[in-house]
Amino acid sequence: WGPEIDLFLRLLLWKYTVWRSAPSPADSVQNLTFDLERSCFIGSVGPSERSGRKRLPLNIRLLYALLHILLPWLLARLKQHLQNAEDPFPSSRHHQMRRPGLVTLRQVETAERVVEALSLVNLVAFLLQGRYRSLSSRLLGLQMREANPDVQRQISFEYMQRHLYWHSFTELLMILLPLVNLRALRLMAWRWASRASAKVREEIVRWQERVATLSGAQTSLKNGSGGAGLEGVEHGGSKGSAEGKWRGGGETINSRCPLCSDAVMTSEIEASCGHRFCYFCLSSACAADRDFACPLCAECVDWYRWPRRRRAPPLL
Repeated sequence: WGPEIDLFLRLLLWKYTVWRSAPSPADSVQNLTFDLERSCFIGSVGPSERSGRKRLPLNIRLLYALLHILLPWLLARLKQHLQNAEDPFPSSRHHQMRRPGLVTLRQVETAERVVEALSLVNLVAFLLQGRYRSLSSRLLGLQMREANPDVQRQISFEYMQRHLYWHSFTELLMILLPLVNLRALRLMAWRWASRASAKVREEIVRWQERVATLSGAQTSLKNGSGGAGLEGVEHGGSKGSAEGKWRGGGETINSRCPLCSDAVMTSEIEASCGHRFCYFCLSSACAADRDFACPLCAECVDWYRWPRRRRAPPLL
């Protein structure tokens, strides 16, 4: 619906400017209005019924809408229809050259190129003479003049300064952004988050151990075997701590890569903390950040090696 939206906006602007013979907001800022006296168009300038001021002839207003609004919309829709049309003819070059739709499409494209060339010539003439700012205005003889010649121009560099500041800021960003190592920043944020999550997990494990110890002691006291119960709790705690040490040591085995979360690790490699990574993930992370920490245990990775064969946990 792009051509229709463009058509609606152009019609809205035409209604409040050309149809009412009034300048647009941009023309008002530049102190410009239609020059009804020097414009050489066909028709007589008549006063408005409501305001009594001079207005453009009706035929000029309608022709301006036809040339500036309806004709570009028709060409855009015709070109889109010809491009989307199915080819009922064979795919041979001879039939394609004689296809009516293809010939019409080429004619429309040629007409667009001619209009663009004429618009460029008109722009050069407007920069030299300052009379007709568009091709449709030249065809209809519409010129612009100063609305109030006696108004003194107030020169303000605020708009230009704003543009200069914005362009300087964008150029600075274009220079600095390629120099920023986004991967290192991402790994740094990941390391901080991993350390925080590891601390939270440690606190949760401690709290669970305390709750288990207290619940075991209370159960043993109720059963009347306080010493045995406490010994059992201590034995269980030592066993759990030993198992936790074995899991947190150099023989920790994880099934997924902590960096890419891929279940099938590519060139599986073991870090100094015991967790395993993809070789490319870990090597690139260590190259980007010398103090890279494991996302699972928040331990700094000092070295990495090819993994050894898995061993069973020691018997207690």
